[in-house]
Formats: sequence, structure tokens, C-alpha cells
Amino acid sequence: LFDEEMIKLPVELTEFREDWRQAVFAAIEKRQELERLANREFAEGSGGYLRPLVLFQAQANTKTAEVPVDVLKAFLTDTAKLPASEIAVVTGEQKELDGIDVTDPKSPIKYIITVQALKEGWDCPSAYILCSVANIASGTDTIQLLGRVMRQPEARRRKTPQLNRAYAFVMSRTFGQAASELAEGLRKKGFDETEAAAAIVMQPDLGLKDDDEEDGLFNQPGTLVLDSETYEAVASELPDEVKVAANADGSGTIEVTAEISDDAMKRVVSALESKGYSTAAAKFIRKVERKRREAAVEIPAKSHRMVFPRLCAEVQGELCLNAADATELVGLGVETELPPKLPDGAVALAEGGDSFELMLDGNKIKQQFVQTEMDGFLRDLKTDYSAGDVVNELNALVVYHGISPRAKFGWITGIVNDLVAVKGIKPVQLYCYRYKLKARLEQLLSEAAGRIREKAYQAVFAFGQKTYPLQLDLDGGFAFDEAMYADAPLMKVYRGGTRFAKHYLGPNCVPAFDGDKKDGEGEEFDCAVQIDAHPSVRFWLRNLVKHHRSFSLPLSHDSFYPDFVGELTDGRLFAVEYKGEHLRNAKDTLEKDAIGRLWAAKSGGKCLYATVFKSEGGLDVRAQLDKLFGEKT
Repeated sequence: LFDEEMIKLPVELTEFREDWRQAVFAAIEKRQELERLANREFAEGSGGYLRPLVLFQAQANTKTAEVPVDVLKAFLTDTAKLPASEIAVVTGEQKELDGIDVTDPKSPIKYIITVQALKEGWDCPSAYILCSVANIASGTDTIQLLGRVMRQPEARRRKTPQLNRAYAFVMSRTFGQAASELAEGLRKKGFDETEAAAAIVMQPDLGLKDDDEEDGLFNQPGTLVLDSETYEAVASELPDEVKVAANADGSGTIEVTAEISDDAMKRVVSALESKGYSTAAAKFIRKVERKRREAAVEIPAKSHRMVFPRLCAEVQGELCLNAADATELVGLGVETELPPKLPDGAVALAEGGDSFELMLDGNKIKQQFVQTEMDGFLRDLKTDYSAGDVVNELNALVVYHGISPRAKFGWITGIVNDLVAVKGIKPVQLYCYRYKLKARLEQLLSEAAGRIREKAYQAVFAFGQKTYPLQLDLDGGFAFDEAMYADAPLMKVYRGGTRFAKHYLGPNCVPAFDGDKKDGEGEEFDCAVQIDAHPSVRFWLRNLVKHHRSFSLPLSHDSFYPDFVGELTDGRLFAVEYKGEHLRNAKDTLEKDAIGRLWAAKSGGKCLYATVFKSEGGLDVRAQLDKLFGEKT
């Protein structure tokens, strides 16, 4: 859903523990901020009309409820001075949204108060903010309401990053409790553990004191001091990866580092929480995150902007960047690859179930398959359908944007005429099976488009072609910086025991590997280790697949994202793709290798490319890198 731009992520979460009014004011302020941004986009013409909404979750109306619906609404109108016309209440008794389209520019509604989840099917992508004055531990309804504010308006990302996020302002008894509850709710909705954690972004408590401000001289951000009681209770359960020192007074000091693995961090937190020391657990999490932020300050991306040139061709006076551009600019039409008639047996025009007879044979029941004719009714059906009727019906049903209406109509006419006049199939039979014909025709269109794209790609990007000048475009190249993956909230990060000191985004922001060992380690990971350790490498980046900021090269069917890109100490750029031995001769591997080498060849020695294997011509991975980085022209 996120890849298809249908949901907002991450969810920016702010917890409040003292006063529910703080959460309400923060939600109102955030809505006003988002509305200003949306109005600016609309005025510039870069985004459609959007009026962000807040969903307030009040407490159920019980004797102990502090903030039921009427109290919350009175606060909004009397204290926050919001017009009553902008507020709608949706509960079992009050249904003030019935018959109202809250996305209508004429609608005044900006705030919705509810208690439990809104009715099934209620859909309003312009809802951006959830504010719950009920304690988050109540769970289910809050998670369902959170889902209401995660839907993306118009199912496409907005230009302004803040309008691609959802926001939650909630009450929580202890630090991190709301984040844990919401993440657990997302896991139950289908997110895996890492995605759920990444989807909830903790924001600082507004107006609340940071616990670390109370740290004394011997309890610095790099350590966590446990009092004697806590230390004695958990010392034996702390993982070996974590360094712990016993102090003379019986207390213990845990060393907090940015490199601690997520697994070890979870075990420390689990040990503390299982003994009832949730405050210490929360402080430990906060200190680890602080250390990781501090470590990020020194990352290469902070001081060095890296730009990778884009491979392009000049076709008809325009820059061609990919196979889709090539197909359009070269002028190849999909109709040239379409078959004039359906191959025999391409579509079965008889359809029915398999029938069996059960019969008595002596003392046993036996079954026997019975061949049946299920389309006999078609032959005897008296209708006046003509071939033209079938053509018109199929022309309306078949949808494909890569062919002109005239060409599509002519092709379908030829197909139907062949089926009727040559193969002797009655128009009524074709009409009855029109949906099977539709599916087959669209499949043929897709296959033809693939062949055309392949031809156009080879005409423009093939090594050695001289018709269309190839060049590297640095001005329109791929610019890398520290925020390049900030809009990829579900990006999984490597949390194993290896520290990649030269990674462009820092050792704590290495996109995960997809090996079959622990933490995704495997052959690709081993290649990354060799790149990081190579003395010729200044820094490198794990290139995230299918991200718009990642470096890519054109392929006939898609785009190619090399596994690793980076810069050498002498200023040259490199791209490396790692492949397992079983993929050495695959068509995809050969095509990627060809376009990678073409990109390097056009750079005049400024860019290097190699497809690396576990062993190549007697060279291991390190030796292959030595050979690549040693190449000079």
C-alpha cells in the first residue's frame, strides 16, 4: 500500500502524560500548519484541494470518565475558541456526519469527535491527525482510528513531505508505552516487526522535561547507572554484548553505544521491564537513540554531496532516459507486433465442470469420469448477434493505453472476422465468452508492448549503436545527501554486529541485506564488508532498490539499481552489482552488466562498474574489487 502511494507513513507520534489539554492544543496547531501547507500547494497548482481533519477520540461516558464527548466539545468551543460549525460528533447516539461529504470544499468540518471506531466503510483520506485523550492502553479502537488517518489523499504522494505523514497526539502513562501499543497494533494489521517499529516515529514530549536532564555526573548519555536493587535483579539476564561494570556502592553502570544491535537492546529492555523497572528501560532506549543520533553527525553525507551522472541518449532532439521514453521517441507502435489472428487453441470457448458417475460394480462403489458437452446450449441459442456487435463489445472492454483507439479497433475487427469467417465460430458464442477473449487480447497487447520496448531499448541503449548519441548527464544526475531516504519510512536497516564505518549515511543507516543468514547476512553482505574495508574507498552507499533518489540505469523492462555505489579516494565514482553464481548467465544479469559497463565507458574513466561474483576467473571478491578500482584510463 505504501509503495502504491495509498497510505501515509510514517506516523509521527507525540505522547503526553500530564494534561490531555496539551494533546488537544497540539493537534489543533498541527492541523492549522498542515492546512497552510495544503493551501500553498493548491495555490501553486502542485496539489489538489485538501482540508486536513482531526479525529478526536474522547473517553466513554462513564462515572469515572474525565473527558467524555461533551467535555471535549465544550473545551474546543469555549477554551480553544473553535466555531461549533467546524466540529462534528459521531457516536452511537449522535451521527452528525450522516449525509455530509467532508471532502467538499464547501464543508466547514475540520474536527470530528468520536469514542469508538468510526463505522465500517467510512473513508476520508483528508483525515491526518488522531488525538486520543483516552489512555492508549485501551488499544483496539485507537488502532482502528489510526488507520483512518493513514490513508493518502488521491492515492498519490504530495509535494510537501509533511502532507505525506500521519500524526498522532496521545495520552500515555509511561514513556514509550503509546509507541509500543501502536506498533503492536500495526503488527496485527499485517506489518512485520521492523516495519511496525519504523512506521511509528517518536517525537519529543512537548513541554515536558527530558529525563536525561536529571542525569548526574556519573550518569552521562553514554552510560546508564542502575541502583543497587535494580542491578542485582537484572545483572545475570543482561546480554554479553552489553558491557556492565559493578560499582563500589552496589550499583551497576551499563555502557550505552550507538552500535548496539537491536536484538541486544530488546534483551536489555526485556530484562528491565520483566522485573518492573520500566522507567530504566525507557531511559535506556532514549540513551541509545541519542547515541545513534550523535553518531550520525559524523556521517560522510553531512559534509559531502555525491552526484552520480545519469545515462541518457538524444533522440529527436530530446533526452531519452529509459525504455518507455525510447519507445515513444523512436516511434515504434505496439500494433506492429500484434498477431493478425488468434492462434489455434488460444481461447477455449467451451467451459464446464468435470462430471463423475458413481455406480455399483458388484459390492463396490466405483466412480467414472464422464465427458460432457457444456456449450451445447450455445449452438441452439437463437440470437441475432453479429460480428460487428462482438467487435464493439470487445473494443469497449479491452483497455490498453499503449495503442491508439483506431489501431485497437482495427486489430480487434481482424481478430473477430477471422474467428467468424475462417474458424466458423458463431458471433453469439464469441459474445458469451467475451470476457475470456478480453483477457487474452489484453495479454497479447502486453506481450507485444514488451517486444516493442525491447526493440526500442536496444536501438537506443545498445553498446555500439551510433544512431542516437549517448551521454552522461551530470546536471540532471542523482544527487545524494543525508536526507535522501527520509521518505522511505519502511526501509529496513541492518542491525547486525558489523559496523560499516564508511557507509555514506552512517553505520546506523545501512539498508538491510537480503541474505539467508541472521540479520540478512550472506554473500551480498560479504561483498559490502570488502567494499567498506578497501583502502581505495572513501565512502559507499547501499543503494535502495526502487527509490526515486537511488542511482539507477535503464533496462528494457524496468530500471537497474546496482547494489553498491560510492566514491574512491581519488574522486572516481563506482557502482557494483553482486550476483550469486546461479544467476551468472541469466538474461537479467547480462542486461544489467551491459548497461553498467556502457555507463562506465561513457564517463571517460570517471566512473567504474563491475558485476561481482563470489569467484570470477580465479579472483575472489576482494581481488575483483582491486581490479576494478585499479582501472584507469
